[in-house]
Amino acid sequence: MLRCHLLSGLQAVRWNEARDHSVHPSPDQSMQTFLTTGSLFRGKRRVVLLSFLLMINGLLLIVTMRGVQNLHLPETVVMQHYNEINNPLHNAAASRKPPTPGIGPVVGKASAAVTVVEFTDYECSQCAEYFEGAFQAIRKRYVDTGLVKFEIRNFPLSSVHRQAEAAAVAVLCAAKQQAFEGMHDLLYSNQSEWTAADDPSVFFRSYATNCGISVAQFNACLSSSEIRSALATDITDAQDAGINGTPTFWIYAPDGTVRQINGAYPLETFQTAFDAILE
Repeated sequence: MLRCHLLSGLQAVRWNEARDHSVHPSPDQSMQTFLTTGSLFRGKRRVVLLSFLLMINGLLLIVTMRGVQNLHLPETVVMQHYNEINNPLHNAAASRKPPTPGIGPVVGKASAAVTVVEFTDYECSQCAEYFEGAFQAIRKRYVDTGLVKFEIRNFPLSSVHRQAEAAAVAVLCAAKQQAFEGMHDLLYSNQSEWTAADDPSVFFRSYATNCGISVAQFNACLSSSEIRSALATDITDAQDAGINGTPTFWIYAPDGTVRQINGAYPLETFQTAFDAILE
């Protein structure tokens, strides 16, 4: 399932270099570039290195296959394990530390039986696709009817999204004036507009005006240490939970059961989780 992921080390450096030239390589392309242009791997040495890596890969495959055969596992057991890995609904016990509800701004009624804690990045294209698609259906069917509420928190992937942190600050400042939902929606609906700007705050102020809040208070808030501290708490909690991409969701049932969804899945995935709790 598509998500916006963190990059690290060489991948992040090459991503930023490529972004400056309007090219977005994948991690595999970044490694390929390193192998084909790195000064340590030229000519015959590069051929020998690549041949050696292919040989090691083949040996590992043979050893792995023999190990599996020697286990004599029934096909049903193997398929069960495969399905567990690929099931988008994971038990939150697999998370290092599920986030605590009651911290982020809320979309929905406080009395809703089901709480969803979502970590998002407003510059993430997959988050925007989820917002435009699945979330609108979820909002109509579950949020507006008072069954489910969302607590939306921030995990800006600053290594690949240069304006994500500024957008997170803007939405938190809007929340200070009870306009979180309006700013949240405008940031996603106009993502291609403000992400292309060198100074997105011009657009953020315009969105604040559209939300009907005090632009003077909004401007003062953008440099507030209180908001920076709130954002730092979001990022720390996301890291403690083991998040490496957005969007990520935790679904809390009234009985304390927690399920986790990693990625921008369609309505049906969320519907399965919600209906199992609400029935």
